[in-house]
Amino acid sequence: MNSESRSQINPSAHAAPRPRRVVARVVAACSAVGLAAIGIAAVIEPWAETRALVIARGSGWLACGALLTSLCITPLSRLAERLTVAPRARRLAPVVRRALGMASAWLALLHAAVSLAGPLDLELLPLATWPHLRAGASALCVLLLLLATSYGSVVTRLRLTMFRELHRLAFVAAALVLQHALLSAYASRQLVLGVFGAALLFGLLRWLPTKGRLAHTEFK
Repeated sequence: MNSESRSQINPSAHAAPRPRRVVARVVAACSAVGLAAIGIAAVIEPWAETRALVIARGSGWLACGALLTSLCITPLSRLAERLTVAPRARRLAPVVRRALGMASAWLALLHAAVSLAGPLDLELLPLATWPHLRAGASALCVLLLLLATSYGSVVTRLRLTMFRELHRLAFVAAALVLQHALLSAYASRQLVLGVFGAALLFGLLRWLPTKGRLAHTEFK
């Protein structure tokens, strides 16, 4: 598979290495700041038994935020392009979306590990019997699949030709995360519905016509 065909499969392959590294570092730095804030909140927690719960909930919200933001990147880039705020936003969108998606997978893995070691006390049975944990574990499996196929070397070795279609599973992961959060006793349903509702509203901008398409329809 040559570089041109890889670029057609994975849109972020068009991006130069420098912008990709910069975006990845910015996303990693933001994730580190968020985790540091969660760590501070856990340290000042007066009850030792709830410190792991604070970290688990915090990392879960970080993972959810990264996932939903990644799904909003394309709609926001189209809006920015239409408003001429950032004419090159659409070109950079796949790079930002990829970085946020990968961050959401790593944060979700951390959330699962902390939850398993802390509140669940290394018990695996609840993952299959409790509905919200089953949904969360399913979402993690989808995110890890998307994480593995976000690397160009993996895509090349597996000869994946349906990269775009495969990564639409991110919407399935978001639906599973929504179910996980709504069924959880530790998450505010009003907050969950508000966050996902806002993401859905931004997602509607996905069907906003681009300038080229709009000009084509005007002169048709």
